[in-house]
Amino acid sequence: MKAKDGKISAGTLSVDLGVPERTIQRILSESGIQNVPGEGYEEKEAVRAIVTHYRGVAESIDEQAASDRARKNRAEADCAERRSAKEARETVTMDDYRNNYADAIAQGVQAITRLNIPRAHKEKVFTAIRSVKLPEVE
Repeated sequence: MKAKDGKISAGTLSVDLGVPERTIQRILSESGIQNVPGEGYEEKEAVRAIVTHYRGVAESIDEQAASDRARKNRAEADCAERRSAKEARETVTMDDYRNNYADAIAQGVQAITRLNIPRAHKEKVFTAIRSVKLPEVE
């Protein structure tokens, strides 16, 4: 930055920083930095105001990014919870599997005992039921 007597123009700041002159003037005006006609702005104050402005912009971007990451993490956690709940509904414990199978056999036996069929036929059915093996599942 080329400054004379500690003073610098918005145009010089604009070229040196690669920021439009109008933006520099707005930042300095909002910061309360006064332009001395024909001399320019106090260099240290102007640079400090510009750095402060862009730090604020960077912090705002960081806060937004943190908010976005938090929202993403919450969404991923919700998806994992829904997936886990769905799997839990679809997964049956081995004890439940065996108990349900035994209940089905018991209901079948009760239904057969109520039927009015010869005892020899009932015994054949019961023998067939006793020979059924519970399929193993993984």
